[in-house]
Order: sequence, then structure tokens, then C-alpha cells
Amino acid sequence: MIAVKKSSDRKLFSFLEKNILAYPKTNAIKKLLNEVLLWIYTFNTIFVPYDNFMLKKLSFVMLIMLNILGIVNYLFRGRESMMIVVFGIIMPIYTIVKSYALTGNLTGNLLSGYTGMIILLYYVIKKYKINYGMIFNVCLLMLASFICVSVIMDFVGFMSVFQNPVLRWMHLTDNAEIGKGGQYFSGYYIFIKTTPMMIVGVAYQIDRKNIPFALLLLAALILSGTRGNAILGLGVFAVCFVLKEERRFNRILIIVLTIIAALYFIIKFDLFSVYSKYADTKGSGDKIRKTTLPSIFMSWQEKPLSFLTGQGYTSEFYNFGRQKYESDVELSYWNLLRRVGLGCFIVMMAGYLYPAFSMLKKKIVNVKALAYIAYLAGCYVNPLLYTSTGVTVLLYMFCIAFINQDDEKRNNIMKMIRS
Repeated sequence: MIAVKKSSDRKLFSFLEKNILAYPKTNAIKKLLNEVLLWIYTFNTIFVPYDNFMLKKLSFVMLIMLNILGIVNYLFRGRESMMIVVFGIIMPIYTIVKSYALTGNLTGNLLSGYTGMIILLYYVIKKYKINYGMIFNVCLLMLASFICVSVIMDFVGFMSVFQNPVLRWMHLTDNAEIGKGGQYFSGYYIFIKTTPMMIVGVAYQIDRKNIPFALLLLAALILSGTRGNAILGLGVFAVCFVLKEERRFNRILIIVLTIIAALYFIIKFDLFSVYSKYADTKGSGDKIRKTTLPSIFMSWQEKPLSFLTGQGYTSEFYNFGRQKYESDVELSYWNLLRRVGLGCFIVMMAGYLYPAFSMLKKKIVNVKALAYIAYLAGCYVNPLLYTSTGVTVLLYMFCIAFINQDDEKRNNIMKMIRS
């Protein structure tokens, strides 16, 4: 123990020893290995959502195996750990076993139900003090850059989006959908299945005052060619920008300029007619969604008890919109309710909303919480809720909601020392 003479110095040293010096030392090699595996997992989750190379599942399994004892020891510690236990262990195991009993399909239910366990990686990130916010957002910027560069190369005549070998491969493997023409309001349709994740990235960059990066993500959301991405992206960008601006005059000015700019582009480029053409191309998809919900309700009418117990992850119902039996549909919330039943659905929704409410309640980085809520809203018509994509976003939110709070405490301590 270092000798400390003054009473005030003794108190300060005791405080530092308790809050900083007592943090457990970690093996540098093990930390590096875990960080590399997190990079591999996150990159493949964002760029290859269908996991064609199996790197996403392989890296996840390796992370769990490397840290299984630590995860077990961590359980039931900390305010957020109980929710992680319920969402990441109890719910997946219970719903997988129940789904297997209902459908008899072990492999399919296991592959659909395990995704909740991804939240267990929170322990790895917290133990090794890994900056997962940086990993997550760098991968999003890489995705946005790829989309924008692909469009620029097409626009200048260097390489068509239909001839781009990476985009063609992603399209053939169902990781992306591509299109081009006046029927799309941006002129392009470069929809990589995980582009909605960039909505939370926009708020992160604005919060850090990285406006060029926020604009890059916004451009990629617009070029993805979907109404939901464009509307939610523009809305999150405008709201977060206004909220982060401290001066009231500047807030009003930004709102007025945004309205003027929007009106100018609507009139200049006749965007109403462009949107009308685009809406026609989406009409069939909207009609399918409108008939999907009554189809789900009819499956409950046929088996009323399944509304409470669930029908199983791999269970199918007759979708009148597509006129065939289906298991995966775009209405994420309704389909999850159909699969797991009312009780499990409520518990899962509590898990999804927990970090956002925690952040808003304590007024910590609330623009990120608002963007996350916008992402959850977009999941209503996108199958990106209880998937590796949706749970990875949830993992990211747990990290910035709870781990970053600890970082802020340490930063405040260092500021106190310097003063």
C-alpha cells in the first residue's frame, strides 16, 4: 500500500483504489482473441446476414466457449444481468424446447431460437472492456461506404450495379436486393438486408458530432430504396441533430431550413410523381402484408390455445397473400407472437425495450435511445426483430446503456483528479 499522508489524499486514493485500481487485470492475448472474434461476428452479421460462410455462428460459438465459466459466474450480478439471464438463457431454452415439442423439428427450432443467446456476449465485452460501440459503428460505416461507392461507380459509368460482382453475389445468396430506375425514388435500390441497422448508427455519429459520417449513413439508407429506411433515417437525422444543438435559435433555424429544403426538392424534382411510381412498385408487397395479418389471426382461430402457448419457431401457417404455407414473414412482431405465445412475447419485448427505457429515464445519450426506438418501429414490416441482426442491435444498446455509464463515471473521476 502506498503511504498517503493527508486525510483528503487518503480519501481520494481509497476512492481510486476501489473504482479504478481494483478492476481485474485481464490477459492481453485473451482480450485480443475475443476482440478479433467480435470483429468477425459483427462484420459477418452486417455484411452476410444469411451467414453463407458460417463465420457468424462459428465466431459466436467460439466466444461462448472461451468465456463460458466467466458467463456463469457473472449471472445474477448487476442490475442488467437479470434481464440478460431471462432474455439470453431462459427464453431461448424454454422456447426452443417448447417449439420442438410442438413441431418435432429440432435443428430448425434451434437455429431460429438460439439468437437470443447473442446477448450473452455483453459479458465478454464488459469483462475485457472492449469498445463494442466502435466495432459496431465502424462495420456500419463500411457497409454505408460500400453502398455509396457502388452507386457512384454506376452513376459515372465505371461499373453497373448489376455487374458489380459483390452485389451480384449478395443478391444470388439472398443477402441483398438490387435495382435501378425511375420507379425507385432515389433512382437506386441497393437493399442489403441489414441496412436498417444504420438508423441507430446515424444517432451515434450525431451524438459524437461526426456529421459527415452521419450523412454517409443517411445517404446509404436513402439509396437502399425502401420507404421505411428513408423516412426513419431522415427523421432520426433531423430529430437527433435538433436535440444535440444547444442553442434554441439554431434549433429553429435547422427546422426551418429542413422544411425549405424539403419543399424545394419536392417541387424541383417532382418527387410526388416519383414517389407515386415507387409506391406502385411496392403496392404488391403492401397488399401481401395486409393479407398476412388476417392469415395469422385465422391460424389462431383454428388453434385458439396457440395464442397463449405459441405454435413454434418452425411452424407454418397459410398466408393468403402469397397463397402458400409460410413460417417467416415480414410482420416481425405478429409472427414472433404467433411463434412463442403471449407470455414469452411480453417477456421478450421487455428485454428489447429495457436499455432504451433505462437510457431515457436517466437522460443518458437519449438520441441513441430514440434512434433505437425508431429501429424497433421499422422492424414492424421487416423480419429483423428476433434474428441475429435484431439481437446484435440489442447487444449494442446494452453496451452503450450500461457499460458506457461506467466509462462516464471513470471519466468524471479523472476530471476530478485533474482539477
